[in-house]
Amino acid sequence: MLSAGRGAKAGDAADLRLALQLRNQYKLSFDDAYQYVAAEKFGYILISLDSDFDRTPKGRRLPDIKTLEG
Repeated sequence: MLSAGRGAKAGDAADLRLALQLRNQYKLSFDDAYQYVAAEKFGYILISLDSDFDRTPKGRRLPDIKTLEG
């Protein structure tokens, strides 16, 4: 189960079914599809180096290079 902060939880049966649907629809890994569902459910922005999210309507943002340099 994914904790989304402030007591919100993702991972109910409907979320898992949607993740499976999105996995097939957008050719995502299950992990990516599950993260996508959580981002949609809680209004999060996907920040990722994974270009697979570019195939989705939500897309992704790249991390700030300063953050990556540590």
